[in-house]
Amino acid sequence: MRAFLPTFLFLLLCTATVKAQSDNVSLLAQSADGKTVKLFWRINHWNSAYTGFDVRRLEGLQKWVKLNSGPILPGISSRKNLAASGANLYDESLLKPKMFKMLRNQDLRESSPAAYAQKLLTDSSELRKLTALMVKDYDIALFSGFGYIDHSVVHKNAYEYGLFIQGTDQLLAKVSCRYGEIPNLDVVQELTSKAMPGPRGIKIIWVADTTKMRKANVAGFNIYREGIRLNTERIAPEDFNDATVFTWMDKYASTSARIQYSIAAESIFGIEGIIRSYAYDPADHPKAYTKTKVNDVSSIGFYFSGG
Repeated sequence: MRAFLPTFLFLLLCTATVKAQSDNVSLLAQSADGKTVKLFWRINHWNSAYTGFDVRRLEGLQKWVKLNSGPILPGISSRKNLAASGANLYDESLLKPKMFKMLRNQDLRESSPAAYAQKLLTDSSELRKLTALMVKDYDIALFSGFGYIDHSVVHKNAYEYGLFIQGTDQLLAKVSCRYGEIPNLDVVQELTSKAMPGPRGIKIIWVADTTKMRKANVAGFNIYREGIRLNTERIAPEDFNDATVFTWMDKYASTSARIQYSIAAESIFGIEGIIRSYAYDPADHPKAYTKTKVNDVSSIGFYFSGG
């Protein structure tokens, strides 16, 4: 927006742009730990109007009450006030060391709100990369200004939350959530396996209901062998809209031993669903061995004296 435009025209155009793109923002919420409601907003395309965010909760007769103590700003900084994202002292004691470690390891990079907002605006791939990171690890949403923890909730009460542009009444997205209600994460429909030709290597294959996955905000799956988790990060596709079949290769598993596997879906907020068990049985995977070809030497005509 050009600086010489009148202020009222700037605000008018800015508001119209945001309204036209209100479906560009989705707000997700779950009561992941039984103590709080966690929120996460996903944005498809960045807008210059997104200077910061406010989280409000609907109370009484259609009254939106602001929850965050200060503006929730995009960007990551070692000096960032995570209390604006709802983090209490206990949350910060866990979140701050993790953020410092990720910054030291350059898993995250520091950026001021203005610089980061400009980067999100000019580089469309940056927002996709950030969203992928946040889906893998909800804490990154809190570090980056895309999440909020509501501690002031009462068990089994239903709440409605709204995401607003900082300091305005411009509603970007809203979501309803019943505190303490666990989403239906029973999304695995079928489990099979395939043994590799050698002595080791078993591929586990499962089919999942992607409609249920989207409704429950599933971020991926965890797979266990004899109760021990095998994956370090959730097993997830690049695009949940297309994927229905998922695989995991257990490279070091013996193809000749009976093994108990289990799979569970996990939400963006860290809720793990029903564990579905599957027993790999080598008897169900008979191996076809190629017979060694033996040359018939009886007609060659050679013989050895004395034997």
